[in-house]
Amino acid sequence: MTSKVSRRNFLKTSMVFVGGAALSACQPTATAAPSAAPKPGATTAPAATTVPVGPAPKVTIWFPAAPCGDGSNAERLAAVKKVIQDAINVDVNGVIAPPGTAGTEKLNLMITSKTEDLDVFEGDWSQYKDLIIPLNDLLDKYGQNVLKAFPKDLWGTMKDSTGKIYGWPRGFTYNHTNKIWFRTDWLNELKLKMPETIDETEKVIAEFKKAKPDSVVLTSNHTDLMRCTLGGFTEFGYSSWVDPKDKMLKPYFLQPGYEDWLAKMVDWWNKGWFQKETFANVDIRAQLKTLNVGVYPGWYSRITLWWEQIRADGNLTKEDYGFFNGVKGPKGFAQSVIPSGNSAYMITRKCKNPEAVIKYLDWVLTGVPKDNTNSIVSAYGVENTDWKWIDKSKGVFQHLISECGKRYDGQLLLHKGYPEVYWLAADASGKINRHQEHIYKYSLDFSTGKMPVDFDVPYDVAAIRKQFPGLNDFNTLIDQELVKFLTGQRPLTQWADFIKQVQGAGLDQWSQLYTEQFRKYHPA
Repeated sequence: MTSKVSRRNFLKTSMVFVGGAALSACQPTATAAPSAAPKPGATTAPAATTVPVGPAPKVTIWFPAAPCGDGSNAERLAAVKKVIQDAINVDVNGVIAPPGTAGTEKLNLMITSKTEDLDVFEGDWSQYKDLIIPLNDLLDKYGQNVLKAFPKDLWGTMKDSTGKIYGWPRGFTYNHTNKIWFRTDWLNELKLKMPETIDETEKVIAEFKKAKPDSVVLTSNHTDLMRCTLGGFTEFGYSSWVDPKDKMLKPYFLQPGYEDWLAKMVDWWNKGWFQKETFANVDIRAQLKTLNVGVYPGWYSRITLWWEQIRADGNLTKEDYGFFNGVKGPKGFAQSVIPSGNSAYMITRKCKNPEAVIKYLDWVLTGVPKDNTNSIVSAYGVENTDWKWIDKSKGVFQHLISECGKRYDGQLLLHKGYPEVYWLAADASGKINRHQEHIYKYSLDFSTGKMPVDFDVPYDVAAIRKQFPGLNDFNTLIDQELVKFLTGQRPLTQWADFIKQVQGAGLDQWSQLYTEQFRKYHPA
């Protein structure tokens, strides 16, 4: 299949965040695709900032994943706020989200509330278009460092069909986010090797269950489970695909082999391997604390951040998780690369000081990637008090305060995924921070996962929704029914009936609209 924008060229132009000439333009285009995260070059001091005169405008940020759960030490949070306010005269505040569905409910209430402040949150911008503001003028006026920080192709995923920008990228394309993590201490105890295939994974789960009856498989949601495993059973993994019969784009679950994957996961469920609430917004942090999670196929930060904090708080030295990078199934690599999509940070329509939000973001990204000082301040606190540089030229720094309850917990953070790709953080003892190390090693390595066929297509979901008003209901139907199949609420004998449901809900319209946008990048 030929295309105007090839996958290789997309990797070249969008996945390399380098300094120098590539950052001299407003929306840079890189020239090479690395197999691992590039290391920063020589450092340069951030540009001087002119602090405006007058009262500090307030900015309130939704923070959904505080590693310590309850947020920052009050004194350390106040110190970070002061650094920011002294630099740019903006009063930045963070709202810590409760776990699970309570967090989603609170976010939705705060976005629309007339009495509670909320200026910035993250999610799929196309889902919130009526509740957020376009950013083009604000970025042009106050966000030159922001525009430099992200490449052209990522900005393309932030735009609607008219060119309006509705957010800044939540991250970039990931291949490191979904691995199958195993309790390494249990593997050692039972003299089992780290699984490298789906078959070996099954054997290990069974051995874990036999030796430790309370052990479970836990995943962040059914989507992440598919990102970890579906590629082992289908040609394209967790991806839309082009049906050779009619040359139209079809949803992932219509691929040959999907029913084989589903039957395998249902078998795992029927054997009692899954934690019983794992597909119902389970509190992952609480489950990890039970020490009964033997296998975790899911989002990486639940291990690299949450589990690491649980280990530190509980002084757990033996218990840990690890993974094999490149698990395979009958159809090859089990993992699927995750496109950046429309995941964004957005500014609410009710925001009173949107220019202050962009000024703060611009300050955070000043100097990136050669000097990440401001970015690290927003994530980890005051330089030389909360952290210090070990080797600034290599992006290596060390936490000076790591203990929950005593540290700043990152709740004023206004970015994730980037520019963390340039960081290597050590804790107070000198050990490299697991989270940054994982990003550093795996974030731009696409060699052990299946590449989606529409990896390089920035779908304008808002435009699709205008022509297909039932899109949200269509997607909800699929998610709900697939969970029913996974958990035995609906027998696999009803799969053909499910397909008829999907067709009645607008499958052909979905296929037509997505194919039209897909063909702009991949002509038939």
